[in-house]
Amino acid sequence: MKERSPLTRTQHEMFCFVRDYWNELGRCPSLREICLGKIDGEQMMKQRRSVSSSHKVLQSLIRKGWLVEDWELNVTYWRVAS
Repeated sequence: MKERSPLTRTQHEMFCFVRDYWNELGRCPSLREICLGKIDGEQMMKQRRSVSSSHKVLQSLIRKGWLVEDWELNVTYWRVAS
């Protein structure tokens, strides 16, 4: 298995959010849902104002090998890399 680069606090928080969202709801959160930081109405991470800054954090998680970006029916989603 390939060694992954370490995460910043923000990256770790977002990675855990995407992983937990998938485990709780069985689907990937949208960018807007990631910005809200809530799972089933419970605040799980700090709310973010900017969709673009959240997207940059997701891209860094993909680049570091923690998440994989996929598409289905022209919709982008992210999943935990195996």
